[in-house]
Amino acid sequence: MPATERLRLAVVPGLEILVSPGSESSAVIHVGEAGPAGDGTHAVEVSLSRRCLRTLLNGNNAVFAEVIERGGEADSVHIAISANELVQQIADDIGRSNRRGAGQALYLQGKVLELLAEGLAERQVDSTQGVAAGIRRILLEDPLNPPSLVDLARRVNLSVRRMNEIFRAAYGMTVFEWLLDWRLGRARELLLDDRMAIKDISLALGYGAVSNFINAFTKHFGVSPARMRARAFSPSGYLS
Repeated sequence: MPATERLRLAVVPGLEILVSPGSESSAVIHVGEAGPAGDGTHAVEVSLSRRCLRTLLNGNNAVFAEVIERGGEADSVHIAISANELVQQIADDIGRSNRRGAGQALYLQGKVLELLAEGLAERQVDSTQGVAAGIRRILLEDPLNPPSLVDLARRVNLSVRRMNEIFRAAYGMTVFEWLLDWRLGRARELLLDDRMAIKDISLALGYGAVSNFINAFTKHFGVSPARMRARAFSPSGYLS
């Protein structure tokens, strides 16, 4: 993208992404019926209707309520997200995406959810939530080669049991479950990119056997990797 170009991506009804030039890859999410301010102060701006947000969260009313709670009685909610390494990577991924059609829509919706998760993590309303966010940042340093649970607990000065309790309270899953969710989410991104063979995706994400990857993916998403790719790139599209 040229240095002065601003890229506007209309993903699905109620969801629009504006990618602005600049070195500061911070982000802001606008939840409401109004569009983004478009003032260029954020590298990525997301305009997301409440209806679309509820659809993306797939019935997770707790997260939806936490987002809406930020706005109080206002018609819209604005979530500013600092430019940490993860946000910079998400911004780059969005700006460089060359997917088309339903595959692009699914990919970008996933990126918006990543930004939202990071924005919620930054809230850190109490010390335990701050600890959970710190654990998550350690995991994201190298999620394919994470420290053992014992080493991770030692780094945050907790027992393994207490660490998992705090992490589950913040993210709804244990550390191991979160890592599995991250790997399979990344697998879906690579799958919808349509440039890597399923076997290569399996190897890239650390699965020793393709069958183990296929079984884990199918259990997690309710559809096999091959079928998800076939649906995404069929003429009728993946999204209803």
